[in-house]
Amino acid sequence: MPDPTAFDLVAFDIAGTTVNDGGAVYDALRICVEELGATVAPADLQHWMGTDKVTAIDNLARLGGIEADHDTVLAAFDRFRAILAETYAAHPPQAIDGAAATFAALRARGVKVALTTGFDRAVAEPLLASLG
Repeated sequence: MPDPTAFDLVAFDIAGTTVNDGGAVYDALRICVEELGATVAPADLQHWMGTDKVTAIDNLARLGGIEADHDTVLAAFDRFRAILAETYAAHPPQAIDGAAATFAALRARGVKVALTTGFDRAVAEPLLASLG
C-alpha cells in the first residue's frame, strides 16, 4: 500500500463506497418512472443509474413504453427528488463502516479528502446533509 503521506488529496465515491443509502436512489428513480405509467426493467434501471437523473428518467420512460415530453420528464425529476427526500427523512443513509475513521486518519496526516459522485447537487446535498 502506498504511503498515505505521499498524497495531498484522496477522492472517494459516495454511494456504495462511503455511504450506504439502502438503495434509496434506485427505488426513487424506479418509482418516479413507474408513476409515469412505464414499466422499469431491473437491467434498464441498473444501466441508467450512473447518468444524470433527468436523462435516466427520459430513457427509462421510453424503454418502459412511455414517450414523455420534456416538461413531464422534469416533473418526474421533481418527484424523484421528493421521493428521495422522504426516504432519507424516514431512513437516513449511513456512513459505511470505517469511512469516517479513514477520513479522520487521512486528515490527521494532512491529506485532503474529497467526495465525488455521479449525482447532481439536488441528490448529493440532501444525502450528505442527512449524514451531518
